[in-house]
Amino acid sequence: MEKVIISKENIEKAIQQGAQSISQIYKMLGNSGNISGSTAKKIREIMPDIQERLNANKNKATDKAGTPQEPSVPAAPVHEPAKSDKPTKATTAVKPKEYKPTRKSKYPRHLKNPYRIGSNYGLAFDVLAFHKNGIGRDELINLIRKETGKDVKHTLFDLSVVLSAKESPTGPRHRSAKDGYWVKREYHHYTLMLS
Repeated sequence: MEKVIISKENIEKAIQQGAQSISQIYKMLGNSGNISGSTAKKIREIMPDIQERLNANKNKATDKAGTPQEPSVPAAPVHEPAKSDKPTKATTAVKPKEYKPTRKSKYPRHLKNPYRIGSNYGLAFDVLAFHKNGIGRDELINLIRKETGKDVKHTLFDLSVVLSAKESPTGPRHRSAKDGYWVKREYHHYTLMLS
C-alpha cells in the first residue's frame, strides 16, 4: 500500500472506514510500525475533535454481545526469513573451552609461575626459571625475543616488569609484577629466587 499524506481529508476517510485509534488511522494511511509521538501530535492538531470521533467509532463497532470488533486494517506484508540448514546460535550446544597453549615454547611452564598462561610476562618467568644458575642479560633478551617474535625494545618492556621484583618475594616492584618471587641481580646476570 502506498503512503498517503496526512491531511484532514485523509484522516476523515480513515475515520469513516471505522478507525478506532490514532494508530489505526496511521496504518490506514499506508504506514507500518508504531506511530511516533510527533506524528500523533500532528494528527491531533489537524483534527482537534478526533478523540470524540474515535470513541464514537468504538461504540459503533461494539456488537450486540458487547464484544468490540476490529476494523479492517490492511495487513503489512510479512517477510519470513529464509530457513537455512545451519542451526541457530540458540540451538547449538555450548562446549566448554579447553586450554590450548597460544604458542609452543621450548620452556616448560613453571609450577610457581604467577602470570597468566600464554602471556609474555609468564614466558619471561619460565625462561628465568629454566636457567637454574641464572642467565646473562643479553642472552635472556635474545631468548625471549625469539620466542615472542617481538623486537628488542618491546621485549625489554615485558622483561622490565618481571625483573622489577627485587630484594624479597613481596618487596617493591612494578605494579604489574606479581608477588611470590624475586630476581637476584649480579651486574648483568639474573637468577630467579622463589619463596
